[in-house]
Formats: sequence, structure tokens, C-alpha cells
Amino acid sequence: RSPNVPIMVVFRVVLGLAVGGASTVVPIFIAEVAPPSHRDRLVSRNELMIVTGQLLAYVFNAIIVTVLSEATGVWRLMLLICALPPVLLFVGMLFVPESPRWVAAHGNPKHAWAILRRLRHRSELHREVAAITASIEVIRDEPPASWRDLATPWIRRLILIGMAAGAAQQLSGVNSVMYFAPTILQRSGLGAQAAIVSTIGNGAIAVAATLVGMRFASRFGRRPMMLTGLGGVICAHALLGLVFLLPSSFGRSMAILGLMMVLLFFIQAMISVVYWLLMSEMFPLRIRGFAAGVSVAASWIANGVVALLFPMMLHALGGTSFFVFAVINVVSFVVIFLVLPETHGKSLEQLETEFRGASRAPESTLG
Repeated sequence: RSPNVPIMVVFRVVLGLAVGGASTVVPIFIAEVAPPSHRDRLVSRNELMIVTGQLLAYVFNAIIVTVLSEATGVWRLMLLICALPPVLLFVGMLFVPESPRWVAAHGNPKHAWAILRRLRHRSELHREVAAITASIEVIRDEPPASWRDLATPWIRRLILIGMAAGAAQQLSGVNSVMYFAPTILQRSGLGAQAAIVSTIGNGAIAVAATLVGMRFASRFGRRPMMLTGLGGVICAHALLGLVFLLPSSFGRSMAILGLMMVLLFFIQAMISVVYWLLMSEMFPLRIRGFAAGVSVAASWIANGVVALLFPMMLHALGGTSFFVFAVINVVSFVVIFLVLPETHGKSLEQLETEFRGASRAPESTLG
């Protein structure tokens, strides 16, 4: 039980550090243990579990608000329930092997191959071992990743692309909807309890969209998925802004809820799935943790900016705030179109070889 607000804020910061670290490590770990042919779906399951957790949070919150509507401090119970999944994750991680690529890169190839034998068919094993060995030979005498690597043009370019993709994901407005759905729906005319219960629909569509995105990711390239998602987001934001201009009515409220679901579909099925795949597969082995960490940090910073400014923007501009998001996403579309690489269907070692190519090779690959 938190005795006051400052102590609660301190522990929320600790929680934020834990979530930030996990959001960087988990997709990288999955990508490194997954075979190339299954990497799309396995990494995407991380996003599926995130949105499933959000859906469960919406459901439990709606139940708590409905059953304990007269009680005080129900938010404490909401936070307590959130402590259960980390306990299960901690126990589960005790049985998970280390990344074979990380083990091999840190001087224990025999243990790495033993891990791979548990995770691969024999027909895949020798080819992947050879690729990992060759990749490690290239970086054996290189120093650990650091900020000095930004002086290398192709590395700097990859990290900037990762940061741009992270900013684009957050500026799509995903968390303006996921965090503030009850507030948006209340402004549309729904009552407080109805607004909270209605957010379950947003959570359900996020889960369904992620399942669709997992199937798309194994069939289509990263670039067309991301660009299609941004195009859909631009249209959804523009329509939300227009609907908010209509006279207040139950029909308008339902139209706003429906467009929020459309918005979430494009974000979760395409933008978010592609973003976390890119974070897990785009960066070479030596700088993978560092580069992904910088890129994911940029994403969380953009998330924080949206979370800080959106309530103020919604108060000042009302529904026309969504026109602002539409314009921002037009900019994101142009940037992603110009710089995003295509990584679909290639092993991590193939991608590293391409990005490490001749001085102009990364430009043609990333164009």
C-alpha cells in the first residue's frame, strides 16, 4: 500500500525501467533463438502477449469498477492484479535456455551448439552453426558496442532508422487510444462506467489485429506492411476528427468507438508487429543490444511525450486533436518510405552481411 503520491511515483519509475528493459530484451532474445523461417510469428507473439495483457487489464478494471463502484481506492486493487504476471514470467524464465548467439559471442561455442541442438532440426543445425561462427569471427577483435559506434556511418544509419521507426509507432497515436480511451469516449458523450466497459472492445480488436498481423508478417515484406498501416492510421485519424465535429449523440459516440477500433487495427496488425520485428532482426550481433536499446528508448520517449501532451491537447482542441495526429503520421509515412529497410525472409547473419557491405551497399539496401 503506497502511503503517498511521491513514493508511488518512485516505484512507477522503477516499474518503467523494468518494462523498458524487458521490451528491449524479449524480442531480441526470441529472434536469436528462433529459426529464420519461424522468426516472424515467434517474435510477433511477444506483441500478442502484450495486447492480450492489456485486454485482460481492461476486463478486470471494468469488473472492479462495476462491482466496487461505491468503494474508494479501487485503483490499488487494479495495480495489485498487475503484479501477478511478472511472478509467472520470473518462474518461467528459470526454465528458458540462454541465447545461443550470445553464448557463442562470449566465448563458449560448445555450450551454444548444445543449446541449438535442443532448438533445431538436425538438417538446419550445421548451416546455422556455420553462419553464426562466421559472424562471430568478423567481430572477434572489435570492441564492445558503445556510443563511439555512431561514428560509423552504416551503424549510425541503422540506429537512426530504428529511432525513426520507434517514434513513428508511438506517434501513430496507439497509446493516446489505449491509455485515454475512457477519456475520449466520455468526451464523445458516454458515461464514465460505459466508457470504461467500452474499452474492452479496443482491447479485443488489438488482440485480433495482432493475430492477423502475425499471419501478414510471414507472407509480406516489412515495408509494405508498415506503409499500409500508416496509410490506414492517417485516414482513421482524419475521420475521427471529422466525426467529433458532428452534433453530440449516441450514434456519434458509437462512430468514434468504431473508428478507434479501426485505428487500433491498422496500428496493431501492421505498425506494431513490424516495429518489434525490426528491433529484433535489423541490428548486427555486436551492437544488437546497444542499438535496440537506443531505438526502443526513443520509442518510449515518444510514448512519454504523447502521454504527457495528449490530455492537454484533448482539453484544448477537443476532437480536432486527431487532425494533428493525421498530419504527424503523414510525416511518418514519408520518412518510413524513404529509409526503412526490407528484412523479411533473411537470416540475422544475412542481414548483418548486407549491412556491413561496401560503403554504398547499405544505402541501396536501406533505400
